[in-house]
Amino acid sequence: MEGDLPSPAGSAGFPFAKIRAGQREMARDVAECIAAGEHLVAHAPTGIGKTAAAVVPAAQWAAKEGRTVFFLTPKHSQHRIAIETLKLLKSKADVRVVSADFIGKKWMCQVSGVMDLSSRDFFDYCLSVRKDEICPFYNRTFKKSQPTSEARQAVETLLSRQPLHVEEAIESCKNACPYEVMCLAAKKSNFLVCDYYHIFNPSASTSFFFKTEKTLENAVVIVDEAHNLPDRLRETLSNNISEIGLKRAERELSEFGRYDLADILEQLHGKVLALAKKIEQGKGEALLSRAELCEAVESCAGSKTDEFAEKLKEVSDEIRQKQRKSAAGGISGFLSDWLGPEEGFVRTVSRRFTRAGKPFVTVKYQCLDPSVASAPVIDEARSVILMSGTLVPTKMYAEVLGLPQDKTRVKQYVSSFPQENRMNLICTGVTSRYSVRGEAQYRKMADICSRVIEATPGSVAVFFPSYGLKEALKPYLSIRVPVFDEQKEMKKKEKSDFFKGFCAQKKAALLGVTGGSLSEGVDYPRNVLKAVVVVGLPLEQPSLEVNALVDYYQKKFGRGWDYGYLFPAIARSIQAAGRMIRSETDRGVAVFLDERYSWANYRKCFPPELKTIVTADPLKFASEFWEG
Repeated sequence: MEGDLPSPAGSAGFPFAKIRAGQREMARDVAECIAAGEHLVAHAPTGIGKTAAAVVPAAQWAAKEGRTVFFLTPKHSQHRIAIETLKLLKSKADVRVVSADFIGKKWMCQVSGVMDLSSRDFFDYCLSVRKDEICPFYNRTFKKSQPTSEARQAVETLLSRQPLHVEEAIESCKNACPYEVMCLAAKKSNFLVCDYYHIFNPSASTSFFFKTEKTLENAVVIVDEAHNLPDRLRETLSNNISEIGLKRAERELSEFGRYDLADILEQLHGKVLALAKKIEQGKGEALLSRAELCEAVESCAGSKTDEFAEKLKEVSDEIRQKQRKSAAGGISGFLSDWLGPEEGFVRTVSRRFTRAGKPFVTVKYQCLDPSVASAPVIDEARSVILMSGTLVPTKMYAEVLGLPQDKTRVKQYVSSFPQENRMNLICTGVTSRYSVRGEAQYRKMADICSRVIEATPGSVAVFFPSYGLKEALKPYLSIRVPVFDEQKEMKKKEKSDFFKGFCAQKKAALLGVTGGSLSEGVDYPRNVLKAVVVVGLPLEQPSLEVNALVDYYQKKFGRGWDYGYLFPAIARSIQAAGRMIRSETDRGVAVFLDERYSWANYRKCFPPELKTIVTADPLKFASEFWEG
């Protein structure tokens, strides 16, 4: 498995004896790109050992040149693999790299109850209690802006036990603030493991660089699971408000005696409902201009939009001191974002429904162009390494994220994974296309799912393109093993217990959603999954945002349909199908249950190492695979 690196050797600059073919090639490319100040977009299939291939040459360079490496990953498991690789480098190759491991500040915080706050509420709450000197953990870390003796001792402990996992670091901090202590340790570190937003979120990165005394200048940035980066950056740069949020803010301000601001929000609520009248009959959304909402705000507030947003922020800071979170603060943040750029963004008003079927209006400011956040990082860093097991087509990711063509290598590595251990079947005669959905198709798809589950000697995951289609097929499924049915509103603890319960079964069926947390970003241990069925194509539902994204990419790259619609859907399907194969010894069957996967313009999106069989009878081939 990745991170399982044996004894030293030093062959071809790689300090471990056992090097996989693709791993050696990728490590050499990473080293060459860093030396030349170039970027690398690396499609590195499962089994290649991509983490070690990137970490080892980057860590060696950092140790030799006295520079900084940022290793970014959204997966907690990849944090551990990166730190374990550094431990092996230190013990077996005597490469002296000092590391700091960061997860989200909220998840490092020792104040009880903050886990339930939104990211924005936590950020503002933390800032408020630090400013007013009422956080006991921060007060034990800094006194008059200087580290306390307790904080200095915690830093020395972290540095003496290098490299250290973030959980171990939090435990060793005792009563101080783990995040602030880690930032102090990072000043003396040259290999930082962190999340995307630490580097790519403009507001978060400014604070992060200041506290750690780091810069991107001449630094190396390694982005793991980089297929997630465009969507994550678009999400980071987007915001929305709903009339539900406006009502909450109205009540909150009234409860705190700010009836003047509550009255303004009540009027603004009415203006938002008036804007929703733009939505045509039979449609759920309409485009808005920046000026339309600004005019509504200014007519209610009697001041400029930015001035009113600042006034709300000041009041929300006071509210958070008493109850940690503030709905008014959410409105303030949205209005500030609404004043952002026009190019690469789309503004909409939509009508949605609660789970009880009650309609409500939402106003959105959606980012279309992730390079708004990624291009400044790429321009300043010495070298950016993007890597993933599903980073195809590599050219799309290079273009969408704003990598300069003359300084970027794009590479697809050959997997050392035994091809005979995996069978990929594309099933004809069934489809999830909207135009043919109905009982006949549901029965066909459900029958194939049920028979694959029955025939597989172990557990099977069935991933649907949406919760709606999952619910539509469920009545037609005939499953005689324990069923684990993922629900849309599951909380983190519920999902964790759900996942552990499924993995503990010898044979069970998991019903989930493609693109959800159970189809990406989790590793199923011990080859617990013997088969994955990807039902249908997880194409985005047509919307103004999707249309705007397609139009934007068409204008910018001439590939609107592919970049904005088709390629991301295929990537989600391949990610889901790859959950069963996590090591060289795993075996399994992937069934792509939609005839569209056999069409030429869809199959061109598959990575070259994914060999497929097109059949109307997937059970025949699957049975032969397991018998063989």
